[in-house]
Amino acid sequence: MSSAQTSKSKPQQPNPARNTTVPSSAPPKHSRESLFGPLLAVSIALVAIVFGPSVLRRLPAFTPLLRTPPPASRTVFTPPQWTMPGKNDDNNPRWNGLATHMDQFHNHFRYEFNRVYTLADGGFHKEGMSLPRFLREAQQLSHHLDMHHRIEEAYIFPILAKKMPQFKAGAREQGRHLRSHKAIHAGLDKYDEYLKACLADSSKFNPATLREILDGFREVLFTHLDEEVHDLGAESMKAAGWTLDELRKIPM
Repeated sequence: MSSAQTSKSKPQQPNPARNTTVPSSAPPKHSRESLFGPLLAVSIALVAIVFGPSVLRRLPAFTPLLRTPPPASRTVFTPPQWTMPGKNDDNNPRWNGLATHMDQFHNHFRYEFNRVYTLADGGFHKEGMSLPRFLREAQQLSHHLDMHHRIEEAYIFPILAKKMPQFKAGAREQGRHLRSHKAIHAGLDKYDEYLKACLADSSKFNPATLREILDGFREVLFTHLDEEVHDLGAESMKAAGWTLDELRKIPM
């Protein structure tokens, strides 16, 4: 037998260099077993929604699926514990709500008073104001205080007076804050008269006179602004026996 025939009769060995597998771009095929689990879960959910969970417990085939897993394999979620403020919680910011709101008004009155006092010596010219314009702006202090006190005495003080005598009104006995209102308005009356006279005749304006009138009711005004806010503070309201629900109903 020739050597050529011998070489043909031998099976050829595969060449490792040529045995290269090209990855297929086709998506992997899912077996029926891999799809069985999701389909079963969807079926159980639909049965539970339509017929109720009690129906599943009657079917022996679903009984193992409804069993509670052992504690070792269960993940327990503990929700955070939120502490809601109590009805009369001492730390509730609403206790200071009236004082905070009132102090916003009072800060504006302090600003107006100090501004008029500062600009009275002719500083209003540096802000581009004429004397009549400055005098009209100065009148706003009186208008704002008068309106503020009228609202307090008509709507707020009568409610507070039920538990706090410093807000009480009466023919013989009046609370401290009402007495302060009267003293403040005595000074405001002189203040208004002088501003009106200067508007009618600018030659009557004297910075020293205006400041003297302001100094005449400065102490009673600023003391009242501080005392009223203090009496509306948390400690005073608690001591008087108010509740948070009652404070919420006070129209301020």
